[in-house]
Amino acid sequence: MIPGCIGILWLASGLAQEAEETLAAIAAHTPEQHELLALVRGTPELAAACAAAKAPLLRVPAEETAWRAVRRAMRFLPGEYLLVLAGGIRPEPGWLGSLLAQLDSEPNSAAVLSRSPAGGSAEDRELPWQWVLFRREALAKAGLLARQTGLSPEEAENRLREAGYSIISTPRKETDQ
Repeated sequence: MIPGCIGILWLASGLAQEAEETLAAIAAHTPEQHELLALVRGTPELAAACAAAKAPLLRVPAEETAWRAVRRAMRFLPGEYLLVLAGGIRPEPGWLGSLLAQLDSEPNSAAVLSRSPAGGSAEDRELPWQWVLFRREALAKAGLLARQTGLSPEEAENRLREAGYSIISTPRKETDQ
């Protein structure tokens, strides 16, 4: 773990141009120390856009769920915090600093998150958050960094609560696409 560092898992989806715009927004609006990993399930053009932006990428097989790919990848990212960011989200100035402040304002919280809209895309149904910022320590204490299969995102939230943590849920902003 690197103290103060944020591991960012971005679920690359959509068109290559959208990926380029999102990666540019992450680079422009994320002054905090971070490590980015793009999880790519899609076209070769999407993977090429990530590679062109020098974003390390992990290909996600079609049969692997988004949540399983996230759990596999987050064990390897450094950082005191782990952020999972859905493909359609465009970071704005101050975005990560405000999430960190919100999470740190409640020391017993494991995560701050924004839920995906009901009835969204197939990816939304696999991973129910638009974004979620986790404390790595809480994930470890709840056993969520261990190799396990079959654990849903909802079960992960329950494990965090059973470990004595709270979860901060924020309303979905109109800019979250």
